[in-house]
Amino acid sequence: MFLAKRYDKKTGRTYLSIKEGFRNDKGIPTSRTIKTIGYLDSVHENFPDIVGDPLEYFEKMVVKMTQENNDAKCTTIEIKTSDSLNLNTNNKYTYGSIVLSSIYHELELHEFFTNKAKYRNFDFLPNKVMQLIIYSRILYPGSKLNTFAQKNRFFDIEHDKDHLIDLQHIYRTLDFVADLKPDLIKWLNKRISQKYERDTSIIFYDVTNYYYESDTLSELRQKGYSKENKKTPIIQMGLAVDNNGIPITYELFSGNTPDAKTYDTALLSIKDNYETDKIVIVADRGLNSGDNIAHTTIEGNGYIFGQSIKSLSKKDQEYVFNNDRYQIYKYDDDDIFKYKSRVVNRKIRVSSLETKNKREAELLQKQIVFYSSKYAKRCQKKREIAIEKALKIIMNPSLYDSQSDKGAFSYVLNYEIDDKTGELKAKKNTSLILDTAKIKEESKYDGYYMIVTSETKMADSKILDSYHGLWKIEETFKITKSDLNARPIYLHNEERIRAHFLMCYLSIVVLRILQWKTANKYSCSKLIDEIKNIECIYADKSNYLFSYRSTITDEFNEIFNLDIGKKWMSKNAINKSFSKLRK
Repeated sequence: MFLAKRYDKKTGRTYLSIKEGFRNDKGIPTSRTIKTIGYLDSVHENFPDIVGDPLEYFEKMVVKMTQENNDAKCTTIEIKTSDSLNLNTNNKYTYGSIVLSSIYHELELHEFFTNKAKYRNFDFLPNKVMQLIIYSRILYPGSKLNTFAQKNRFFDIEHDKDHLIDLQHIYRTLDFVADLKPDLIKWLNKRISQKYERDTSIIFYDVTNYYYESDTLSELRQKGYSKENKKTPIIQMGLAVDNNGIPITYELFSGNTPDAKTYDTALLSIKDNYETDKIVIVADRGLNSGDNIAHTTIEGNGYIFGQSIKSLSKKDQEYVFNNDRYQIYKYDDDDIFKYKSRVVNRKIRVSSLETKNKREAELLQKQIVFYSSKYAKRCQKKREIAIEKALKIIMNPSLYDSQSDKGAFSYVLNYEIDDKTGELKAKKNTSLILDTAKIKEESKYDGYYMIVTSETKMADSKILDSYHGLWKIEETFKITKSDLNARPIYLHNEERIRAHFLMCYLSIVVLRILQWKTANKYSCSKLIDEIKNIECIYADKSNYLFSYRSTITDEFNEIFNLDIGKKWMSKNAINKSFSKLRK
């Protein structure tokens, strides 16, 4: 290839193009245009990144294109069966991270972190470190030390010798991003709305917690009700996701914050980070309180909350258990599902801003009661497990802890805790017995559940479907804890802890977008396995051998315009694939 310069005598201008020499059908040497550039005096319009002499810039482009063209041609690899590997050699690299890199660059995160770091005196590239942290969290989750140890597995990071990453760069990047959460969440939401058909007709909100390995307490690290029955301090996270399961925002709370108390802060965060006129939030019964209902409706928003049947008034319970007006929604051999609904004026108790005392307020609310025979069986099974443990407690009370076995202890009568020894024992002149009255009372609620909503004109079927969509956020929590190993938390510095959760949040956003792009056909675990399988191994003469291709990797190619599935690729070709994403 060569740089062709055509001078026009009339205009005095020089036209540039890149051409390639070849022989035509008659064997006569000629040339063909490979790339048109334009007039020399106006090349900056189409090539704004030119610095210095334009001719020198395009001569280098010709050299690069010639090299890439040569790489694409057949090559001979010489294999010596007597060769041995050098000690500590690692010739295998992850190429599948190019799928994650595609989404990272679609979200323009490289621009965000580069711009934020522009006026900071860094001797490394935080954007590069961010990619390592996120890709490692998704593919090889572990501590920050583990992240550093995994950097040699990523082809693009290992072969970028101009921007080497040290362990201190990872910790300095955490310090750098700790305060960027508000701007980053808004940046993400704007681009997700633009690129991925974000559906916020319904927003799901829930709370979970993550445990620490350390017993040390701090502002965030507090003892509270652990959903994994851990005795170490925990941190609470409230998460909101859209109707596609893609996160919108999150908030962190100290471990002793009740779930219901997180709602108001989360609601403000949702409104602040996602500009919309009205939102309808779906949440489980743990978030259902008079204050939360009031905060939602006063701002003109809507709610769909779970409602405990046990906490209803006697009159409302009579409505639930009366078989009149129930409709069969689904009936098959495995399940009977029936429901009924009504719109009522409901009284709620709301905290007064002036006195902090509770006062009554009345509002219009739709209530949907449903019964499921499958749910009834699950309730019964769960209670049977607790009763079985309660009987063991009655036989050997000193072996059990009333805090970690609360469910079972609720069925035991006449116990107390010895102030001196801390042991559990029967009260004076009594013996431990099973609370059969409570068991009988609880059994009547098996299979029944209520949903309450401000959306009185919304169809019952849509309300039911919306509420059942809470599995999207429950699955998201499961992914962060299992696939992303967000806990246990080993960090002690609170700013780095906040940065750790921001990294986990970014990782789950990338994964959820990948699920959406693949039409939600695959679990996150399956997608992660597919990406990890896309590896290459160095052969010879800067050539790499690949050994994995599947229908899913073919989908990745179609979605992101990639080249996964080639048997051989040169180093230059691989680097070109990654650099293409940055343009």
